[in-house]
Amino acid sequence: MASYTWGQIKLESIKKMFLNNDNIYEKDLRKMKNDNKYKIYINGMAQAANEAIAECVKRGRPFIKTFEFTQRPIENALGNNFETKYYLGDEIEFESENATAYYFEVDSKAIVDVYYLDENNVWTLQETIENKGSQPGKFTAYKNYSNNIGIKLIFKGSTVYSYRNVALYTRNYQVKEGDISYIPDYKPYFIYNIDELIPDFYKIDKLYFENYSHELINRTDYILEDAHTLVIDDKLVGNFIMKYQSYPVKIDDDTDDDDEIDLPEEVACILPLYIASQLYKDDDIALATAYRNEFEIAVENLYPRKDDTKFVSKTGWI
Repeated sequence: MASYTWGQIKLESIKKMFLNNDNIYEKDLRKMKNDNKYKIYINGMAQAANEAIAECVKRGRPFIKTFEFTQRPIENALGNNFETKYYLGDEIEFESENATAYYFEVDSKAIVDVYYLDENNVWTLQETIENKGSQPGKFTAYKNYSNNIGIKLIFKGSTVYSYRNVALYTRNYQVKEGDISYIPDYKPYFIYNIDELIPDFYKIDKLYFENYSHELINRTDYILEDAHTLVIDDKLVGNFIMKYQSYPVKIDDDTDDDDEIDLPEEVACILPLYIASQLYKDDDIALATAYRNEFEIAVENLYPRKDDTKFVSKTGWI
């Protein structure tokens, strides 16, 4: 995808409207914005460009982009521990002398004591978690980290409750003081907030998984909830390449001339045809009509290009 700046598109539009015999350059745009000969046309270009982009999308020309991410294994010192179990009155302990963080989920009125190993290698009560839930099956997640190495969890209480996804992590996750967001949730699947990762996301076109042989496998066994939350099996550890359809870029008065317009080259290069046809029709209807006809033909020729991109692992971990 070649990059066109907004200044380049504006400049080409001006050339088509005024058929300038003299060479003009992007550096001339600043002066032209204050020139009554060009000012009214330049002020209308952003809206005309957005109309042209919308026309391309409406005709079925999806804007396909690529987003890559890696699912790394989450190692639990307790082993595979996703099963939902029940506290029936006898205290239940989980411990690891090498753990630096924990994660678990409980429902109802649960009580969990969290012990850390102190500098004398003695288990010391660090905190007591009291879950106030009253609805069975409505789980609440808890996680935290220790400045020391070694964590013990003791599940106790006076009423029956459920617990699941108990994990003790031995890896040192990057943690800012007081920020536990770096500690991973321990679930049988990975959950991704698409809106946070890909602001211009519209929908998934294809999702490829890169295996240990660097082969790309098209995966369809993911879940996309409410078009915003991507759910993938935790056993798929490795690189993913997502081809997605994006919302079209929006150009406005705050778009600088130096800003690169995030569009496929074949779309960006025909925007001046539409801009000139819309803004110059009151001045020269014949010329404007000719440009609009050129634009219509160009749009009809916009077909999704064959995806012949070869992917290799950028992370180097496989």
